[in-house]
Amino acid sequence: MELTLIQCDAEVQKVQTLTREDAVADILDGFETYGCGGTDFCPVFDYIEQQHQDAEGKRFRGLLYLSDGCGDFPDQAPDYPVAFLFPKADAFWDMGWCRIPDWVMQVHITEDNRLAVQNGERSA
Repeated sequence: MELTLIQCDAEVQKVQTLTREDAVADILDGFETYGCGGTDFCPVFDYIEQQHQDAEGKRFRGLLYLSDGCGDFPDQAPDYPVAFLFPKADAFWDMGWCRIPDWVMQVHITEDNRLAVQNGERSA
């Protein structure tokens, strides 16, 4: 197993890689939030693209983003699946401020704490 945790706001702030299941507990014990300087999703996609281009870089097979979804997205879909896990609906969603590209799978936490999946259409 390998899981990469990327914290970002308008830029990548911290990258941590977990290679064992018990490493999750280690990270959570000393977890510190980085960022809080605006929201731009593009730097994470750029980071992944740089990793793919680097011969020694990581090979990401997908991206699960935890966010409210209000921010800038890349213009083009990447060549790996992307899902966003959104918290319960809030005023941003009600006002239509969050524009999610159709290539993003949307997973919403409902009022009764269930997951509701809305599949976007993947563009080639």
